[in-house]
Amino acid sequence: MKYPKWSVVKHLGTPPSIEEPQGPYPQVIERADGSRALVVQDFAFAKYLGFLEVQFDNEGKISSWQGNPILLDSSVPEDTEILELLEPYGTEVKRRVRQTVGHTNVLLRGDRLTCRMKECNLGNFLADASLDYFIEQPTEKGWNFVAVALWNSGGIRSSIDERMNEGNVTFEDVISVAPFGNTMDVVALKGKYLRQVLETSMRDYDLDSIDPPGSFLQVSGMRLTYNVSEPVGSRLIEAYVRCADCRVPQYQPLEDEKEYWVVMSTYMTKGGDGFAIIQENALANRNTDELDIDIIIKYAQKRSPITTGLENRITVLSARDNKVSSEAENATPTDSNSPAVTESADTDEIMATSSVTDVEKENSKPPPSMLNNILSEIDSGLDTVKTNLQEAGEKANKLLGINFPVG
Repeated sequence: MKYPKWSVVKHLGTPPSIEEPQGPYPQVIERADGSRALVVQDFAFAKYLGFLEVQFDNEGKISSWQGNPILLDSSVPEDTEILELLEPYGTEVKRRVRQTVGHTNVLLRGDRLTCRMKECNLGNFLADASLDYFIEQPTEKGWNFVAVALWNSGGIRSSIDERMNEGNVTFEDVISVAPFGNTMDVVALKGKYLRQVLETSMRDYDLDSIDPPGSFLQVSGMRLTYNVSEPVGSRLIEAYVRCADCRVPQYQPLEDEKEYWVVMSTYMTKGGDGFAIIQENALANRNTDELDIDIIIKYAQKRSPITTGLENRITVLSARDNKVSSEAENATPTDSNSPAVTESADTDEIMATSSVTDVEKENSKPPPSMLNNILSEIDSGLDTVKTNLQEAGEKANKLLGINFPVG
């Protein structure tokens, strides 16, 4: 069964905030036996509260439904009992997240409209970090067994501002950038399937999108040129890959029948963000239990002060442009901290950008009576929330490396 992709649900009515809907609320999945499943998603960061009333018939099948996500703005009061439950964690968590793990001299830009549309320097840094973790002793054939890394832009959730905190990079910065606790894999793919992976990166690309999908790939050890005016599946017009089976690393054309080892998240190897092609065609897979945030921290410590810039690793062309412009068009080239071989920026390569303006939409809130009923239902389910909070606390202990009592 294939599930549709969406990043923000469709609000039936005037959207309450600036997020652009990417699908209906709920998404209706028809099962093979004729029954239906309702799938909902309410953006991220607890900005919305999902609200869906579902009616079932006598046979337990869904007969009807209604509802919309509720914007949790300042009109919705915080739950004092939950705040009290969270309070004991505050001191220890604040101590942990404020620890400095590195220093950056540059803005590591990770906003959605940048990293999901074109090369971004935070994407370069993350892809370089994941590759650096797997650099080992030279092999009989070359300088390392793997020379390429991919990082899905949906796994980049924040920027790191060099003007904040005197350029210090904290644990909080890292976990804000990569909050999902992914582990990293090294996967062997034939070049023709790696090419399909790169095509998948551009499958849903839309120059006019104000909320692009997270399948766009940031890369290390590759130089790619796409033309979004070409049909889906034929947008990769040029691909050069850094060789691993060589004593002097250099960029060579991607070969369909050659085997390439590629670093990526376990999420991607399992088909996340639409990359089923990887799971279906991997020749081998080396998994590590190392969390992505630990890999990022080690690399930040190793490469501080961080100076990673834009290096024309990814060029996006469009027929609508008289010329292809770049965020870095008038910028002075910067040196990169990429592993083993510094990515050099060719002066004849430039990167495309898309001019996108957020459209602020009129707020729409549910009637006070409905909101009060919803809040009442939330209060009545507080015991369940407490149980979930305890489980979340145990997971937080593991992630943060602390041993704070839960329950």
